[in-house]
Amino acid sequence: MKLLFISEFFPTEDSGKVTGGAEARTYYLAQELLLRTHGIKVITCRLPGTTAYDNWHGLEIFRVGLNRPYTRYGQLLNRFVFIIAAVFKALTLDYELVDGNNGNVYAAAYLAARLRGKKLVYWVPDVVALITWQKAAGRIKGYLANLIEKSMVYLPADKYIALSYQTYDKLKKLGLPEGKVEVIYPGVKQTAKEAKKARGNPATIISVQRLVNYKKTDTVIRALAILVERGYDLRYRIIGEGERRKVMEDLAEKLGVSQRVKFLGNLPHPEVLKEISRADIFSLPSAVEGFGIVSLEAMSQGIPFVNSDINVNREIETASHGGLIFKLGDPEDLAEKLEKLLKDNDLYQKLSQSGLKFARNHTWGKVARETERVYKSLFSR
Repeated sequence: MKLLFISEFFPTEDSGKVTGGAEARTYYLAQELLLRTHGIKVITCRLPGTTAYDNWHGLEIFRVGLNRPYTRYGQLLNRFVFIIAAVFKALTLDYELVDGNNGNVYAAAYLAARLRGKKLVYWVPDVVALITWQKAAGRIKGYLANLIEKSMVYLPADKYIALSYQTYDKLKKLGLPEGKVEVIYPGVKQTAKEAKKARGNPATIISVQRLVNYKKTDTVIRALAILVERGYDLRYRIIGEGERRKVMEDLAEKLGVSQRVKFLGNLPHPEVLKEISRADIFSLPSAVEGFGIVSLEAMSQGIPFVNSDINVNREIETASHGGLIFKLGDPEDLAEKLEKLLKDNDLYQKLSQSGLKFARNHTWGKVARETERVYKSLFSR
Protein backbone atom coordinates (compact mmCIF):
# COMPACT_ATOMS: atom_id res chain seq x y z
CA MET A 1 0.00 0.00 0.00
CA LYS A 2 1.34 3.44 -0.94
CA LEU A 3 0.54 5.96 1.79
CA LEU A 4 0.70 9.74 1.87
CA PHE A 5 0.61 11.50 5.23
CA ILE A 6 -0.12 15.22 5.35
CA SER A 7 1.00 16.75 8.64
CA GLU A 8 1.40 20.46 9.21
CA PHE A 9 4.43 19.82 11.41
CA PHE A 10 6.87 16.92 11.40
CA PRO A 11 10.21 16.27 13.12
CA THR A 12 13.11 18.12 11.52
CA GLU A 13 15.55 15.28 12.17
CA ASP A 14 15.40 11.50 12.23
CA SER A 15 15.92 11.40 16.00
CA GLY A 16 12.23 12.33 16.34
CA LYS A 17 12.23 15.75 17.99
CA VAL A 18 8.48 16.25 18.11
CA THR A 19 6.55 19.31 19.24
CA GLY A 20 3.07 17.84 19.67
CA GLY A 21 0.86 14.76 19.64
CA ALA A 22 -0.24 14.94 15.99
CA GLU A 23 3.28 14.86 14.60
CA ALA A 24 4.36 12.27 17.18
CA ARG A 25 1.58 9.96 16.01
CA THR A 26 2.44 10.47 12.34
CA TYR A 27 6.19 10.05 12.91
CA TYR A 28 5.96 6.79 14.86
CA LEU A 29 3.13 5.38 12.76
CA ALA A 30 5.11 6.06 9.58
CA GLN A 31 8.19 4.39 11.06
CA GLU A 32 6.23 1.28 12.02
CA LEU A 33 4.35 1.02 8.72
CA LEU A 34 7.61 1.40 6.82
CA LEU A 35 8.81 -1.77 8.56
CA ARG A 36 5.71 -3.48 7.18
CA THR A 37 6.90 -2.71 3.60
CA HIS A 38 4.51 0.16 2.91
CA GLY A 39 5.68 3.03 0.72
CA ILE A 40 5.47 6.11 2.94
CA LYS A 41 5.56 9.77 1.94
CA VAL A 42 4.99 12.78 4.21
CA ILE A 43 4.11 16.31 3.15
CA THR A 44 4.79 18.91 5.83
CA CYS A 45 5.60 22.61 6.12
CA ARG A 46 8.99 24.29 5.79
CA LEU A 47 10.54 25.16 9.15
CA PRO A 48 13.71 27.27 9.55
CA GLY A 49 16.86 25.27 8.86
CA THR A 50 15.10 22.43 7.02
CA THR A 51 15.52 21.24 3.44
CA ALA A 52 12.79 20.76 0.85
CA TYR A 53 13.35 16.99 0.75
CA ASP A 54 14.63 14.29 3.07
CA ASN A 55 14.79 10.52 2.83
CA TRP A 56 15.10 8.76 6.18
CA HIS A 57 15.75 5.10 5.38
CA GLY A 58 12.95 5.04 2.82
CA LEU A 59 10.62 7.49 4.58
CA GLU A 60 10.30 10.40 2.12
CA ILE A 61 9.60 13.86 3.54
CA PHE A 62 8.53 16.77 1.30
CA ARG A 63 8.53 20.23 2.91
CA VAL A 64 6.43 22.84 1.13
CA GLY A 65 5.04 26.35 1.53
CA LEU A 66 6.68 29.41 3.03
CA ASN A 67 9.58 29.08 5.43
CA ARG A 68 7.90 29.65 8.79
CA PRO A 69 8.36 29.13 12.54
CA TYR A 70 6.45 26.55 14.55
CA THR A 71 3.30 28.06 16.03
CA ARG A 72 0.04 26.64 17.35
CA TYR A 73 -2.11 29.67 16.46
CA GLY A 74 -2.07 32.45 13.89
CA GLN A 75 0.07 32.38 10.73
CA LEU A 76 -3.13 32.23 8.66
CA LEU A 77 -1.44 33.28 5.41
CA ASN A 78 1.37 30.77 5.90
CA ARG A 79 -1.15 28.04 6.66
CA PHE A 80 -3.22 28.87 3.59
CA VAL A 81 -0.10 28.82 1.39
CA PHE A 82 0.88 25.47 2.94
CA ILE A 83 -2.49 23.93 2.06
CA ILE A 84 -2.21 25.03 -1.57
CA ALA A 85 1.44 23.95 -1.84
CA ALA A 86 0.67 20.60 -0.22
CA VAL A 87 -2.06 19.87 -2.76
CA PHE A 88 0.16 20.76 -5.72
CA LYS A 89 3.00 18.63 -4.36
CA ALA A 90 0.64 15.71 -3.73
CA LEU A 91 -0.53 15.77 -7.35
CA THR A 92 3.05 14.96 -8.42
CA LEU A 93 3.41 11.93 -6.12
CA ASP A 94 2.35 8.29 -6.30
CA TYR A 95 -0.01 7.13 -3.52
CA GLU A 96 -3.18 5.14 -2.89
CA LEU A 97 -4.39 6.58 0.40
CA VAL A 98 -4.09 9.98 2.11
CA ASP A 99 -4.01 10.39 5.90
CA GLY A 100 -4.57 13.89 7.33
CA ASN A 101 -3.73 14.29 11.01
CA ASN A 102 -5.64 17.36 12.25
CA GLY A 103 -8.04 20.11 11.24
CA ASN A 104 -5.30 22.33 9.83
CA VAL A 105 -4.58 19.82 7.03
CA TYR A 106 -7.98 18.25 6.31
CA ALA A 107 -8.60 20.55 3.34
CA ALA A 108 -5.24 19.65 1.78
CA ALA A 109 -5.77 15.94 2.46
CA TYR A 110 -9.29 16.07 1.02
CA LEU A 111 -8.17 17.71 -2.23
CA ALA A 112 -5.10 15.47 -2.55
CA ALA A 113 -7.34 12.39 -2.28
CA ARG A 114 -10.42 13.46 -4.21
CA LEU A 115 -8.61 15.07 -7.17
CA ARG A 116 -6.82 11.77 -7.74
CA GLY A 117 -9.66 9.41 -6.79
CA LYS A 118 -7.77 8.02 -3.78
CA LYS A 119 -8.89 6.85 -0.35
CA LEU A 120 -9.01 9.38 2.49
CA VAL A 121 -8.61 8.98 6.27
CA TYR A 122 -8.74 11.71 8.91
CA TRP A 123 -7.04 11.14 12.23
CA VAL A 124 -9.01 13.20 14.75
CA PRO A 125 -7.29 14.10 18.05
CA ASP A 126 -10.25 16.10 19.35
CA VAL A 127 -13.24 18.24 18.44
CA VAL A 128 -12.97 21.21 20.75
CA ALA A 129 -16.06 23.23 21.69
CA LEU A 130 -16.21 26.80 20.38
CA ILE A 131 -16.20 28.36 23.86
CA THR A 132 -13.13 26.30 24.83
CA TRP A 133 -11.25 27.40 21.72
CA GLN A 134 -12.11 31.03 22.40
CA LYS A 135 -10.90 30.78 26.00
CA ALA A 136 -7.67 29.22 24.77
CA ALA A 137 -6.93 31.36 21.72
CA GLY A 138 -9.13 34.44 21.90
CA ARG A 139 -12.49 35.24 20.35
CA ILE A 140 -11.51 35.53 16.67
CA LYS A 141 -8.74 32.91 16.57
CA GLY A 142 -10.89 30.56 18.61
CA TYR A 143 -13.78 30.95 16.19
CA LEU A 144 -11.52 30.25 13.21
CA ALA A 145 -9.96 27.23 14.90
CA ASN A 146 -13.40 25.84 15.70
CA LEU A 147 -14.55 26.44 12.12
CA ILE A 148 -11.52 24.60 10.73
CA GLU A 149 -12.16 21.61 12.97
CA LYS A 150 -15.80 21.39 11.96
CA SER A 151 -14.71 21.37 8.30
CA MET A 152 -14.29 17.60 8.56
CA VAL A 153 -18.09 17.32 8.34
CA TYR A 154 -18.18 19.30 5.09
CA LEU A 155 -15.10 17.63 3.59
CA PRO A 156 -16.04 14.00 4.26
CA ALA A 157 -13.42 11.26 4.56
CA ASP A 158 -13.80 7.54 3.94
CA LYS A 159 -12.80 6.80 7.54
CA TYR A 160 -12.20 8.75 10.74
CA ILE A 161 -9.79 7.47 13.38
CA ALA A 162 -10.64 9.02 16.75
CA LEU A 163 -7.88 9.34 19.33
CA SER A 164 -10.20 8.60 22.24
CA TYR A 165 -13.77 7.58 23.05
CA GLN A 166 -14.60 11.14 24.05
CA THR A 167 -13.55 12.24 20.54
CA TYR A 168 -15.61 9.37 19.09
CA ASP A 169 -18.68 10.66 20.94
CA LYS A 170 -18.11 14.19 19.66
CA LEU A 171 -17.85 12.96 16.08
CA LYS A 172 -21.08 11.01 16.47
CA LYS A 173 -22.80 14.17 17.74
CA LEU A 174 -21.67 15.94 14.57
CA GLY A 175 -23.70 13.40 12.61
CA LEU A 176 -20.99 11.09 11.26
CA PRO A 177 -22.19 7.54 10.50
CA GLU A 178 -21.14 5.07 13.21
CA GLY A 179 -19.41 2.75 10.75
CA LYS A 180 -17.07 5.49 9.59
CA VAL A 181 -15.48 6.18 12.97
CA GLU A 182 -13.03 3.96 14.86
CA VAL A 183 -11.08 4.55 18.06
CA ILE A 184 -7.36 3.82 18.17
CA TYR A 185 -5.43 4.94 21.24
CA PRO A 186 -1.89 6.28 20.68
CA GLY A 187 1.20 4.25 21.54
CA VAL A 188 4.59 4.28 23.18
CA LYS A 189 7.96 3.35 21.73
CA GLN A 190 9.34 1.52 24.74
CA THR A 191 8.42 0.70 28.33
CA ALA A 192 10.40 0.40 31.54
CA LYS A 193 11.35 -3.08 32.77
CA GLU A 194 9.60 -2.55 36.08
CA ALA A 195 7.49 -0.11 38.04
CA LYS A 196 9.22 2.75 39.84
CA LYS A 197 10.14 1.50 43.32
CA ALA A 198 11.28 4.66 45.09
CA ARG A 199 10.75 8.38 44.77
CA GLY A 200 13.75 10.64 44.58
CA ASN A 201 14.84 13.08 47.25
CA PRO A 202 14.04 15.78 46.40
CA ALA A 203 11.03 14.45 44.50
CA THR A 204 10.60 15.71 40.93
CA ILE A 205 7.38 16.62 39.13
CA ILE A 206 7.53 16.83 35.34
CA SER A 207 5.27 18.20 32.58
CA VAL A 208 5.67 17.91 28.82
CA GLN A 209 3.56 20.52 27.03
CA ARG A 210 3.55 23.71 25.03
CA LEU A 211 3.74 26.82 27.18
CA VAL A 212 0.47 28.33 26.03
CA ASN A 213 -2.50 29.60 28.00
CA TYR A 214 -4.78 26.56 27.79
CA LYS A 215 -2.06 24.19 29.07
CA LYS A 216 -2.39 25.79 32.56
CA THR A 217 1.25 25.30 33.56
CA ASP A 218 0.77 27.95 36.24
CA THR A 219 -1.44 25.52 38.20
CA VAL A 220 1.53 23.21 38.81
CA ILE A 221 3.85 26.07 39.75
CA ARG A 222 1.30 27.33 42.29
CA ALA A 223 0.79 23.82 43.69
CA LEU A 224 4.56 23.43 43.99
CA ALA A 225 4.75 26.65 46.01
CA ILE A 226 1.98 25.38 48.32
CA LEU A 227 3.80 22.12 48.99
CA VAL A 228 7.16 23.82 49.51
CA GLU A 229 5.53 26.01 52.13
CA ARG A 230 4.31 22.82 53.82
CA GLY A 231 7.90 21.63 54.05
CA TYR A 232 8.23 19.35 51.01
CA ASP A 233 11.49 19.39 49.06
CA LEU A 234 10.35 19.35 45.43
CA ARG A 235 11.55 20.16 41.93
CA TYR A 236 9.50 20.87 38.80
CA ARG A 237 10.89 20.30 35.30
CA ILE A 238 9.02 21.53 32.22
CA ILE A 239 9.71 20.27 28.70
CA GLY A 240 8.30 22.47 25.95
CA GLU A 241 8.30 26.00 24.60
CA GLY A 242 5.68 28.66 23.99
CA GLU A 243 4.72 32.29 24.24
CA ARG A 244 3.95 32.06 27.98
CA ARG A 245 7.39 30.89 29.06
CA LYS A 246 8.39 34.34 30.36
CA VAL A 247 5.06 34.61 32.23
CA MET A 248 5.71 31.24 33.90
CA GLU A 249 9.28 32.21 34.79
CA ASP A 250 8.02 35.44 36.37
CA LEU A 251 5.35 33.52 38.32
CA ALA A 252 7.92 31.10 39.72
CA GLU A 253 10.06 34.06 40.77
CA LYS A 254 7.10 35.81 42.39
CA LEU A 255 6.15 32.69 44.38
CA GLY A 256 9.73 32.12 45.52
CA VAL A 257 10.23 28.79 43.72
CA SER A 258 12.28 29.88 40.70
CA GLN A 259 15.28 27.81 41.88
CA ARG A 260 13.04 24.74 41.96
CA VAL A 261 11.53 25.18 38.48
CA LYS A 262 13.61 24.35 35.40
CA PHE A 263 12.52 25.05 31.83
CA LEU A 264 14.16 22.53 29.48
CA GLY A 265 12.70 23.73 26.17
CA ASN A 266 11.98 21.31 23.31
CA LEU A 267 14.04 18.12 23.39
CA PRO A 268 14.52 15.16 21.03
CA HIS A 269 12.04 12.46 21.93
CA PRO A 270 14.58 9.99 23.36
CA GLU A 271 15.70 12.73 25.77
CA VAL A 272 12.08 13.47 26.69
CA LEU A 273 11.63 9.84 27.75
CA LYS A 274 14.87 9.95 29.75
CA GLU A 275 13.72 13.06 31.59
CA ILE A 276 10.34 11.46 32.32
CA SER A 277 12.00 8.29 33.63
CA ARG A 278 14.12 10.35 36.05
CA ALA A 279 11.05 12.11 37.46
CA ASP A 280 8.70 10.87 40.18
CA ILE A 281 5.30 12.31 39.24
CA PHE A 282 3.94 13.46 35.88
CA SER A 283 1.32 16.22 35.60
CA LEU A 284 -0.79 17.36 32.67
CA PRO A 285 -2.80 20.37 33.95
CA SER A 286 -4.24 21.29 30.53
CA ALA A 287 -7.77 22.54 29.83
CA VAL A 288 -7.74 21.06 26.29
CA GLU A 289 -6.35 17.69 25.21
CA GLY A 290 -7.21 15.15 22.54
CA PHE A 291 -5.57 12.38 24.57
CA GLY A 292 -2.31 13.55 26.06
CA ILE A 293 0.13 11.02 24.62
CA VAL A 294 2.68 12.14 27.21
CA SER A 295 0.47 10.69 29.96
CA LEU A 296 0.84 7.32 28.28
CA GLU A 297 4.58 7.87 27.94
CA ALA A 298 4.82 8.68 31.65
CA MET A 299 3.03 5.42 32.45
CA SER A 300 5.43 3.61 30.12
CA GLN A 301 8.24 4.66 32.48
CA GLY A 302 6.34 3.65 35.61
CA ILE A 303 5.59 7.27 36.56
CA PRO A 304 2.13 7.94 38.07
CA PHE A 305 0.27 10.99 36.77
CA VAL A 306 -1.79 13.72 38.41
CA ASN A 307 -3.85 15.27 35.61
CA SER A 308 -6.66 17.80 35.31
CA ASP A 309 -10.22 16.48 35.38
CA ILE A 310 -11.10 17.14 31.74
CA ASN A 311 -13.04 14.31 30.08
CA VAL A 312 -10.17 12.65 28.24
CA ASN A 313 -7.97 12.58 31.34
CA ARG A 314 -10.83 10.93 33.23
CA GLU A 315 -11.08 8.40 30.40
CA ILE A 316 -7.36 7.62 30.64
CA GLU A 317 -7.52 7.34 34.43
CA THR A 318 -10.49 4.95 34.25
CA ALA A 319 -8.84 2.80 31.58
CA SER A 320 -5.38 2.66 33.15
CA HIS A 321 -5.70 3.31 36.90
CA GLY A 322 -2.28 4.86 36.48
CA GLY A 323 -2.77 8.14 38.32
CA LEU A 324 -4.99 10.67 40.05
CA ILE A 325 -7.25 13.49 38.85
CA PHE A 326 -7.48 17.05 40.22
CA LYS A 327 -9.90 19.90 39.63
CA LEU A 328 -8.93 21.89 36.55
CA GLY A 329 -7.15 25.14 37.45
CA ASP A 330 -7.22 24.42 41.20
CA PRO A 331 -3.67 24.47 42.65
CA GLU A 332 -4.94 23.57 46.14
CA ASP A 333 -6.57 20.37 44.88
CA LEU A 334 -3.50 19.56 42.77
CA ALA A 335 -1.29 20.05 45.83
CA GLU A 336 -3.54 17.68 47.80
CA LYS A 337 -3.29 14.95 45.14
CA LEU A 338 0.48 15.38 44.80
CA GLU A 339 0.81 15.16 48.57
CA LYS A 340 -1.07 11.84 48.55
CA LEU A 341 1.56 10.35 46.27
CA LEU A 342 4.39 11.86 48.30
CA LYS A 343 3.07 10.42 51.57
CA ASP A 344 1.51 7.09 50.54
CA ASN A 345 4.13 4.77 49.02
CA ASP A 346 1.65 1.88 48.67
CA LEU A 347 -0.64 4.06 46.56
CA TYR A 348 2.35 5.28 44.55
CA GLN A 349 3.44 1.71 43.79
CA LYS A 350 -0.08 0.60 42.90
CA LEU A 351 -0.53 3.42 40.38
CA SER A 352 2.97 2.90 38.95
CA GLN A 353 2.34 -0.80 38.34
CA SER A 354 -1.14 -0.27 36.86
CA GLY A 355 0.06 2.45 34.50
CA LEU A 356 3.02 0.41 33.29
CA LYS A 357 0.77 -2.57 32.58
CA PHE A 358 -1.57 -0.33 30.56
CA ALA A 359 1.31 1.18 28.56
CA ARG A 360 2.72 -2.23 27.67
CA ASN A 361 -0.56 -2.97 25.91
CA HIS A 362 -0.36 0.21 23.83
CA THR A 363 2.76 0.24 21.68
CA TRP A 364 3.24 2.00 18.35
CA GLY A 365 3.53 -1.44 16.78
CA LYS A 366 0.00 -2.25 17.93
CA VAL A 367 -1.22 1.17 16.75
CA ALA A 368 0.30 0.47 13.33
CA ARG A 369 -1.44 -2.91 13.06
CA GLU A 370 -4.81 -1.44 14.02
CA THR A 371 -4.38 1.52 11.66
CA GLU A 372 -3.27 -0.75 8.83
CA ARG A 373 -6.46 -2.76 9.34
CA VAL A 374 -8.53 0.42 8.91
CA TYR A 375 -6.62 1.37 5.75
CA LYS A 376 -7.01 -2.10 4.21
CA SER A 377 -10.75 -2.15 4.96
CA LEU A 378 -11.18 0.68 2.46
CA PHE A 379 -9.80 -1.46 -0.37
CA SER A 380 -11.82 -4.57 0.39
CA ARG A 381 -15.20 -3.11 -0.48
